[in-house]
Order: sequence, then C-alpha cells, then structure tokens
Amino acid sequence: MEYSYDGLHAAIRNHGYVSLNARPSTSVSQTMQELALYMGGSVVAGRNRKVVETLKTLRADEAPLSSLSRFSGAGAQPWHVDGSHLAIPPRYLILGCHSINGGGAPPTQLLKVKDAGFPLLASRRETFTVKNGRSSFYSTIANTDRTWIRFDPACMTAHTEEGRTIFEELELHSLQPSLNLEWTAGAILIVDNWAVLHRRGNASGIGHRTLLRISLKDWI
Repeated sequence: MEYSYDGLHAAIRNHGYVSLNARPSTSVSQTMQELALYMGGSVVAGRNRKVVETLKTLRADEAPLSSLSRFSGAGAQPWHVDGSHLAIPPRYLILGCHSINGGGAPPTQLLKVKDAGFPLLASRRETFTVKNGRSSFYSTIANTDRTWIRFDPACMTAHTEEGRTIFEELELHSLQPSLNLEWTAGAILIVDNWAVLHRRGNASGIGHRTLLRISLKDWI
C-alpha cells in the first residue's frame, strides 16, 4: 500500500482519524512502524519503554494501577485521551489489530472533542489531580493557552461538585460516537489524540482482540 502524505494528513485534519489496512505481505506491526516513520513524529515510549505496545482486555484485578482496565475491567471504557497522565499527551495514536480470537471482539469508538458537549469554559478553570506516581500534578481538562484537552477518569480526580459534573457529562454512554470501528485482523487506525476522544466497547462475554499501539508526539 502506498501512503500519501497529503491524503493521510488531509483525512486526519478533516475528520480527526483515518482507517486503512496493512499490506497482505507485511505484518501489522511493520506497517505501523512504517507509518510512524513516514509521519515523522517522535515516539512516546509506553510501559517498559516499548515503542510498539500490546493492548489486551484484562480483568480489573489483572490490570496495572491507574490503568483504564483497572478502572473498568472488561466493561465498556469511559471516553478518554491517551497519555493524560503525561505533561503533554501524545498527538497521534497508531492502532493496529494483530489478531482476533473467539466470537466477535469489542469495537473502538471515537468521539470528536467538538461533539462531546461538555462545558468547555468550566473545564478551563476547574482543577483536577492527575496521578502519575511521584510526578502527580494538578491540571485542568482544557485551557485557553493550549489546543488539546486532558481527560482520563482512571488517572484524574475531581475535587468539587462542578468537577464531578464535568466528569459525568463526559462519561455519558449516550453520546453518539463519530466512528464505531469493528476490528478485523490487519486493520489500522490513526487518531488525532488532541482532537478525538476514544474508548473500547464492552468486552464482556465475547471474543478477544489484540491491538498494537504506537504513540507519536507530533507529525513533521
């Protein structure tokens, strides 16, 4: 598959995401790494300093502390921004489906920030605690001096009734997603993590899918 910088960039700029498939002769991981190199952004290493991270559905008691799986287990995840525990969340996510086992697999849903309907002005002044081990800090969800939002119920704690109300509005499952992606092996999704919230659908009682993820700071 040939990648067009103009095509990928235009699609993400207009929609906040783009989906494609790995070449039949190339592994999903290799295609994702080719895309990351093509996009030119600096990689944000995940747990254990891995460039390509593996994402699996875990029970709450199996998951790392402060992770979304610890927060929601195999149930539907809340809307969130990846890397909200970092000083600046990654700009782009490259997600790829390595394999699917069993009957069906949970989808990945996307929601454009502009369609989320949360009280943006309130989120600019309401402060939350962001848990990041010994590097925890205070932050707002949005701010006038930045173009991105920070939101993840697994690592952020509200301290006021207004803050809890903002969380409740952003966690509404009735919000209609911009995209509901039913994964197939070899499918790849590139997401603008600053413009689009995402979540995993309910994974209880269905098959499993193994996703790979590469996080990028920017697109040069």
